[in-house]
Amino acid sequence: MDLENRLNYFRSVAETYRIKSVRPSINALAEKLADKKLYLAVIGEFNSGKSTFINALLGRRILKEGILDTTACATYIFKSRSELEIDVSFEKKVFNVKGHDISELATFLKNNYNKVINDTQELIDTLTSDKQVAIDVKKMALRIPDINLPDNIVIIDTPGFNPSGNDVSTENHFEITKEVVTKNADAALVLIRSQQPFPKSLSNFLSNYVSNYLHRCVFVITMCDQTESNNLSSIADFVRGRLACDFNLHDTEKSVFCESAITMLPIKKLPENAAFWQNEFKSFARYVWELLSRQKNIITAEHAHQLSLDLIRQLQESLTKKQKEIERKKELLEKGKVSHISEVTKEMMHSAKRKITATIRKAETKLKDEIEIQERLCLDAATRKLTKSNADSFSSVVEPEIRNDVSYRLQKVLLQVNDEMSGNVNKTLKMTIVEMQNEFRKHYIIFPSLQYADEALNLKINEIDFPDISFDSTNTIVKNTNDSGKIRTIGGAAAGAATGAVIGTFIPIIGSGLGAIIGGAIGLYKGNQNSNELQKEKYPSIEATMNREIKSYFNSFKEKIKTKIEDQNELINNNIEKYAHNHIEKYGKVVEEIIKQQEQEIKTTQQQQNNLTDHVHKIEAAEKEIKGNLLSLKVQK
Repeated sequence: MDLENRLNYFRSVAETYRIKSVRPSINALAEKLADKKLYLAVIGEFNSGKSTFINALLGRRILKEGILDTTACATYIFKSRSELEIDVSFEKKVFNVKGHDISELATFLKNNYNKVINDTQELIDTLTSDKQVAIDVKKMALRIPDINLPDNIVIIDTPGFNPSGNDVSTENHFEITKEVVTKNADAALVLIRSQQPFPKSLSNFLSNYVSNYLHRCVFVITMCDQTESNNLSSIADFVRGRLACDFNLHDTEKSVFCESAITMLPIKKLPENAAFWQNEFKSFARYVWELLSRQKNIITAEHAHQLSLDLIRQLQESLTKKQKEIERKKELLEKGKVSHISEVTKEMMHSAKRKITATIRKAETKLKDEIEIQERLCLDAATRKLTKSNADSFSSVVEPEIRNDVSYRLQKVLLQVNDEMSGNVNKTLKMTIVEMQNEFRKHYIIFPSLQYADEALNLKINEIDFPDISFDSTNTIVKNTNDSGKIRTIGGAAAGAATGAVIGTFIPIIGSGLGAIIGGAIGLYKGNQNSNELQKEKYPSIEATMNREIKSYFNSFKEKIKTKIEDQNELINNNIEKYAHNHIEKYGKVVEEIIKQQEQEIKTTQQQQNNLTDHVHKIEAAEKEIKGNLLSLKVQK
């Protein structure tokens, strides 16, 4: 495949994959292939004899010699088949001068710079060397008839890259010269004065601006007619040594020449060795014209090689992106599978349950401690309220106070229970629901078409009702004790009366009736004493039974609280499960459809990746062939 066909292929690949960064390189290479002209740049410091050297190549004095270089732009010099033509551009004005009709441009120079122009040569001198005018010239081309330049050769006169002083008007000379060498010229002549070979300013310019393009350069030591012939060889060796040492350029036998351009132009007195230098210059010119053709092939091959490398790099980056895109889509598909949604939802559900259960267990521990505190306080209060003197009146005196105290303390606990359930538990529940919703939203980022609707659990913590405390066992003991006391009292009275009657029969003065009354009173007193003794005996039993019933009541309360909390926990867990299952049921089918779409997208992306890989392989093969041709061309040079 020839270079033009390759370029078309490169362009189609760049357009297919929208690689905008290589478009300028493609267009530049296409223009270079289409342009049959060969471009020779002449560069050098302002005092290197650049104008004289170009005039010698042209065979005519076209450029003004022996002055400070003030050219602010690159001047392109062509051979014209007919008349002189000058194209010149200023900031806001463009002129095209043909033949000797210089009136419009001369008027412009007169009005804007107060320059009087009489003929075309004076016009060229003013445009290229007048300090006031040349600085404003942005672009210039000279088409000149009757010069020694071959028809397909274009000489580019560049601004001197080492202007004297700190003249701001020459600050852009370096960049202009660099652009000519790197982008426009097929070869460049670097002029070096024999009187000052390879000055530091030249080395700095080459290092900073064109170090990667020195293989396109030919180094010409100028004004050699002014140097002793036995010194020229040493000067040339010095230049070659600097090129090898500073720029790693070796084998420079065909890259360093000693020339005298002045001998090719009409002068008053030719040097004694003028004929030698004239022959040398003619030979050098023929070499340069031949070199240009080979050099253009090298440069186009270089451009094509760099273009292929840039394309390969860009395509490799696209390949990497495609691969990441495929991997990302596969990963999303894996996460998006309904089975996976079930697993993720299940894990979220279990996590929510664990958090709720942990909060409830924490609340239970706190409530258990509080119930035990209230139980101890209630027992202490009951013990203080129950005395030996009021034990027989337990149901009417003690029990109501204990019942009120228990009710107060249980209500306090119930209030705390509901505070815990409606506060911390509900707060944790809401947080877990928010976390699940956020997780769902993150999950659905991969499915933009799904519009997730917020759902919330509406759980109500019910009040916990509890019956009044019962002291049945305590009251039974008290009643039995009281009944036994009454029996003892009545029995004592009856026994006393019988005894008194017997005594009365033996003591006539008392009589049996009065004796019975006195005996009954004594018997009643003794019976009451026995009854009180019975109450005192039974008091510990009454107190212990009362305490047991209080403890039993609190234990029963604990169990009921625990059962109620467990019921709430189960209710919450059931609702969380329902919430999770509704989520799966609601979105599962939609996700399945999206998965099918994404699987197709993966296949499409994989095909794109395969196509990319094919193009990379083709361009890599082209790059190797172009590189081989480039190396061959460089060897021929």
